[in-house]
Amino acid sequence: GFRLEPLGPEHNEADHAACGADLRPGKPADNARAAGRASFAQFCTACHGDGGLGDGDAGSGLAPKPANLVMMAPHHSDGDLAWKIAQGRGPMPGWRNTLNPGEIWDVVNYLRQLSNP
Repeated sequence: GFRLEPLGPEHNEADHAACGADLRPGKPADNARAAGRASFAQFCTACHGDGGLGDGDAGSGLAPKPANLVMMAPHHSDGDLAWKIAQGRGPMPGWRNTLNPGEIWDVVNYLRQLSNP
């Protein structure tokens, strides 16, 4: 089933609803994490690096630098992470036209695995 995800302080309900970030699938399955890992490898590692440390080659010239997701993700709600992936932030593009809401949640689940192995 689905459960409502608490909204983070920097986004409102309309922001989350616009990207499907107000509903999060229940407990992530291993196949969701594997799918998230594949999407992360395809779309995120160029800037965030293979391990999510913000050390990807394409991100070296960006200002601000790509986030160290291992350190940052635990300080944000799942809804905030989904919103940032969908909408983008700073030099990071939004992926809402590339990834569907389920795929965005797969990436969120993978980020949780990265930050809590």
